[in-house]
Amino acid sequence: MNQYTFLILGILALMMTVSIVSANPPSDLNLTYDKSSGNLSATFTHPVADSTTHYVKNVKVTMDGKEVLNENYTSQPTVDVFTYVYPINASAGSVIDVIGQCNIFGSKESSITV
Repeated sequence: MNQYTFLILGILALMMTVSIVSANPPSDLNLTYDKSSGNLSATFTHPVADSTTHYVKNVKVTMDGKEVLNENYTSQPTVDVFTYVYPINASAGSVIDVIGQCNIFGSKESSITV
């Protein structure tokens, strides 16, 4: 290999590193459950520069270990904090787990007991 090949490979490696460093998973996920309406609110903190290219792409909700919801997204509503509301029929004592997956890197998980 000549010096130009090494230069090109070095630039590509640097670009990949910068891309990974700028990617961040959601930093916070707060859950609330409204028993009267049966709505689960999942408030994500996921600061991004562009919510159409870097976003929470998937939210999975399980209750007592069984999947009850799996939503895919192609953007997030804002560039920082946003809330998704899901109708969930939960009973007292049920454990609800939510995982939010970033489209670039990482995820955030939280649980609530009704």
